[in-house]
Amino acid sequence: MDSLRAALSESPQVALAIGGLVIGIAFGMIFGRTNYCTMGSLSDMLTFGDKRRWRAWLLTTATATIGAQLLQAFGVVDLSKSMYLGTSLDIVGSAVGGALFGFGMAFTGGCASRNLIRAGAGDLRSIIVLIVMGIAAYATIGGIFGPIRAAVSGATSISLGNFKIANQGLGAILASATGLSAPRATMIAAIVVVGAILFYCFKDRSFRTSPIHIFAGLGLGSCVA
Repeated sequence: MDSLRAALSESPQVALAIGGLVIGIAFGMIFGRTNYCTMGSLSDMLTFGDKRRWRAWLLTTATATIGAQLLQAFGVVDLSKSMYLGTSLDIVGSAVGGALFGFGMAFTGGCASRNLIRAGAGDLRSIIVLIVMGIAAYATIGGIFGPIRAAVSGATSISLGNFKIANQGLGAILASATGLSAPRATMIAAIVVVGAILFYCFKDRSFRTSPIHIFAGLGLGSCVA
């Protein structure tokens, strides 16, 4: 054990890989055992009026937000360095990408995570889906479709710096609009968003009395954090 601890302390890349493996295993087990699914939650809600899986998805978001903000508060991470908090807001890219992802999710019977779980269970169709998804993503990021994506993104993106907004975070936007300090504005935004989600989730009796859905939201949200 001492030799393993020493090896991990001397090689952060190995520690990161092992940590990712452990979290990934936990994520996959919870995902598979609880039948968690983004598309499934929407299907249940729109087809059967059952919003429990939808509320589990929202609880995941709230849990991940709480975890991330706590890590920031205790100085473990610096969220301002996240790639998701850039100063360039690509509205068209988000809308088009979200629509393509939604259609693809419907055609393939689930999101990337759901297909990954199925592939692990031996579903050959999901393996093909993942391979094609990886090729398409690579082609769009830096391959044959890369220049087109970059051109569209450059033409439609909004630079938040022009509006004196530090980044895309709700806290930064609130700070710019109210004059509050960035940490306080972020805390207020997080409390409001998380509070609203938790109220919406647990006001429903069918969700409150469904341990598997609550466990799914808390467990997967913790893995994300």
